[in-house]
Amino acid sequence: MKRFSDFIKKLIAFIMFIFESCVSALTEDILLMVFLIVAIIPNLLIKIMCDMPIFNLRSLMFNLAWFCLVVALSYNYKRKKSRLIYFGVVTFLMYLLIYANILYNRFYEGSFLSLSLIKQLRLLPDVADAPASSISPFDVLYWIFFFIALGLLIYLTIKKQNKAIYKNKQRMFMNKLNFLRTALFFFVFGIVLLAPANYSQAAKLWNRPIVVQDFGLYNYHILDIIKSVDVFIEHEPDEDDYDTFLAYFQEKNRNAKTNEYTNILKGKNIIVIHAESLENFLINLRVQDLEGNEVEVTPNFNRLAREGLYFSNFYSQQSIGTSADSEFVFNTSLLPVNNGTVFLTHFNRTYVTTQSLLQDQGYVTMYMHGNNGSFWNRDVMYTVLGYDLFLDKSAYTFNENQTIGLGISDYEFFQQSISYLANTNEPYYATLITLTNHTPWMDVDKYVIKENGVEVPDIDCEAISENFDKATTCRYLKSARYMDWALGEFLNEMENRDLLENTAVVVYGDHPAKLPKSEIETLFGLEEGMTKLEYNAFTRVPFIIWYPEAIEPKEVTMVMGEYDAGPTLQNMLGIKNQYALGNDIFNLKENIVAFINGDWTDGIVYYSYSRDDYYITNPNYTEEDIQTMILENNYINMRNDQVAQIIEMSNLINKYDLIGYHQEKLRGKRDRGYIYE
Repeated sequence: MKRFSDFIKKLIAFIMFIFESCVSALTEDILLMVFLIVAIIPNLLIKIMCDMPIFNLRSLMFNLAWFCLVVALSYNYKRKKSRLIYFGVVTFLMYLLIYANILYNRFYEGSFLSLSLIKQLRLLPDVADAPASSISPFDVLYWIFFFIALGLLIYLTIKKQNKAIYKNKQRMFMNKLNFLRTALFFFVFGIVLLAPANYSQAAKLWNRPIVVQDFGLYNYHILDIIKSVDVFIEHEPDEDDYDTFLAYFQEKNRNAKTNEYTNILKGKNIIVIHAESLENFLINLRVQDLEGNEVEVTPNFNRLAREGLYFSNFYSQQSIGTSADSEFVFNTSLLPVNNGTVFLTHFNRTYVTTQSLLQDQGYVTMYMHGNNGSFWNRDVMYTVLGYDLFLDKSAYTFNENQTIGLGISDYEFFQQSISYLANTNEPYYATLITLTNHTPWMDVDKYVIKENGVEVPDIDCEAISENFDKATTCRYLKSARYMDWALGEFLNEMENRDLLENTAVVVYGDHPAKLPKSEIETLFGLEEGMTKLEYNAFTRVPFIIWYPEAIEPKEVTMVMGEYDAGPTLQNMLGIKNQYALGNDIFNLKENIVAFINGDWTDGIVYYSYSRDDYYITNPNYTEEDIQTMILENNYINMRNDQVAQIIEMSNLINKYDLIGYHQEKLRGKRDRGYIYE
């Protein structure tokens, strides 16, 4: 025992000696001290900008380990010019990496840069205006500070470098060695502070912000590189993964149910409107126009919601692939991946979709979009999703005056699509993807709406609030109103040509518009403001099934995700996807919507996995009720386990192509005893 005690004392003394040596080196060479300050500040800024706790002991230890490593390596350079280049390059790369992550997190909230995104670089020319529109005064100040810091490092290198240190090789070696030892100490201490859950989070990278929060940005990127390389490798599932897959869906499909909507759309034409950035708050929203009249922003979407099945508590489940992810989830009833975009990284998998099932029923399946066919790799994915025909930008004729934002205006797109629908054999399933309402909604002068050839007065944003006409949300309202008008003209023309007979129209908002929270608070007069969680819970999208010939109007308020849309619609069409993670909403008494980052909502709370916090969404529940549920039923942990299982199953399917693997086994008749049809 005494020997152990002596060893501990000597170890502590040795560590203190190393620390004292490092502190002494910093005070002797002010350049190193300034570098550490210059390095720490942007790491604090990214936590502030990305709404993370500023102080986290684990990430502090890991970041200090990296900083000490950089300082240690600086002793390889004793000439002023070499040291200046070294610190200049390191500082620039550090600031560039942090800024890129801040900008990316601002545009794709809840995520950080990933090596797996390299396949998405070719999309930048098509959406370059979107990230650029999010540049803020902070960005200018950030780079001004960088140049000030760089100037200070240059000055200190030239004027204040302690030449005596760099002429003493033994002293340089000891300083280098001590900083390396300190870096190792901080790294090991950071590992000691980790909990078992942290290792799981690092391995899965479901929730990237929480990994950045606990491991630091630099370690996150190391982990991401390891994870991203895995995306480009073809994997063969092991028997345990395959058994898990079989057991999961065998249990899920054990008690297939029918309901009042079963087969109600069997044999009918289906037109799916993938409505770009259509948020649910637009439904029945009224504002004032320039003539002082109160008008509906989206009268045609309102009509469909009023006359059809309107799912008002519907959440998009996209990841960084935004529209492409929404298409994927809506069609496959799986979740997107969290290390890339399915359309770009997992396009060579087998998926079961509504379209592919309808192909077996003799349907013609069509995919129509006014953008480049290669955008989001759609020209490849359309066959994977089960479409017979893909009509992209080349199938439409338009000039500069008929272009809004990324391509053909919604009005021209809808009108020209009518002729394709009219000449298609029935029954058909057609998806029409709108484009005008894509961020950043800058073509305000082109959002011209006409009735009987007469231009309709524009929205008066100044009536909402002073200077609101300069707000992003003002442009969004005008753009959404234009999209709605284009849809109304499409439906009118289809009705005039008797093309809506025997045809159901399905509408869904692909994802939230990512509007500034402060502007939404202004729009709805919320003086107290919304918390971040409350805002996340607010950003729902509409889902509507309109077939007035047979479906009675109804608002469905049960919480629902995009992965529930497929099973719900398929039940109406008399088909079933055996590999759906979602459910037919009409067969449920309660539901849970899982997001790929571990967040979830069950109609009672909206839970944030990274914050380990929740916002109560159901007014019938109080904080006391939730705490009672946590104590009596382990409510939050139970839901977390349920969501983890859903995410894990989706990731297994995407990673190992388990649906294709299983179908291949079925074709080979290698029955393992519990394979289902």
